[in-house]
Amino acid sequence: MCSSFVSYVVHQARRLPQTAHLRVRSHDLIGVARWDTPFVEGIIEAQKDNCRGNLMSRSKLGLPKHASNTTSFDRLSALLTVTVLMVAASPLSAQDAPSWQWPEAQWREAVDRVRAGDRLLPPEWPGGARVAVALSFDMDAETLLLRNSNTSPSRLSVGQYGPRAGVPRIVDLLERYDIPSTFFIPAVSAQIYADETRAVAAAGHEIGIHGWIHEHTSLLGRDDERMLMQRSLDAIEELSGRRPVGIRTGSWEYSHNTAELIAEQGLLYDSSLMADDVPYELVANGRPTGVVELPVEWILDDYPYFGMNRAADIRPYTPPSDVFEIWQREFDMAYAEGGLFLLTMHPQIIGHRSRISMLEELIQYMRTRPGVWFATHEDVARWAKEHGRD
Repeated sequence: MCSSFVSYVVHQARRLPQTAHLRVRSHDLIGVARWDTPFVEGIIEAQKDNCRGNLMSRSKLGLPKHASNTTSFDRLSALLTVTVLMVAASPLSAQDAPSWQWPEAQWREAVDRVRAGDRLLPPEWPGGARVAVALSFDMDAETLLLRNSNTSPSRLSVGQYGPRAGVPRIVDLLERYDIPSTFFIPAVSAQIYADETRAVAAAGHEIGIHGWIHEHTSLLGRDDERMLMQRSLDAIEELSGRRPVGIRTGSWEYSHNTAELIAEQGLLYDSSLMADDVPYELVANGRPTGVVELPVEWILDDYPYFGMNRAADIRPYTPPSDVFEIWQREFDMAYAEGGLFLLTMHPQIIGHRSRISMLEELIQYMRTRPGVWFATHEDVARWAKEHGRD
């Protein structure tokens, strides 16, 4: 059955003109590849490997390294889990043409869709503080797997570790140092871990929305994205007792509609984009939105250093001491510039013993400096919006 299915796909693919595109979807693999001989041969190789139980690689499908919208790359249990959609069996449209063929209006429209507007860096932070420190924790739990319909108990258990073991350690650490923080929680995670979500809120930490099931925002239509945003706001409000004022999209993804929908929902801030080191106003299609962007950055995220994907042979390789040094240097520069130091962390990652102890060392280091304001994302956004143009 495996062989006959692949033979059929290859037969159909070889009938397509050279201008056709194929969309490949398989759990965490999402990409678009132009039809060519390496692509077809890649399907054949993938079939052979799959039937032997080996891993399938991007290179065998001729996909670029950045074709995936996620950081994980699942093992394929059978080639039947691969769906090849012949989405363009006709000559390329203007939108699909190589970018070097785009007219100026097209590439300008792309970059102007969402832009960084005015910087919102206040002359000083509350109480005359020199720097704002915003610690955030994305409690993804099992949704990183569920969003891709992955129900493997062994893999889901990794997500359970976050709320079960990581969150209590984090909340305890923050309480000992009297530090407020922000948790971004997908609505499904919040409902699975209702008690933990309530405990986070009861401890005085802010909760922002993080999608419904950590969905791929960039793949959503406008109406679906709006609906999921509203459902997420309602679910978190019901559990925490307070309607969220901020959002961090799943995997920091934006669709073409996200910025406008955030403003439409009346949210104070977003924390998903990377156009600066300090707060700025989001501009959508040339119009200021009034939404404050609290920028993120992979350098200041725990996943690139400690994340693991067994299917892709990705293993944690960075010692916590090295991450401490990187984050310490980032903090020192933010302090020198009078800016913002914002960390993105995950309970299932930073919550492990060797890593939470590193975070405590970093907190201790930052507390040795005078004029450090530890605040929630909401408090940072409100201060930046009110005083950032002073």
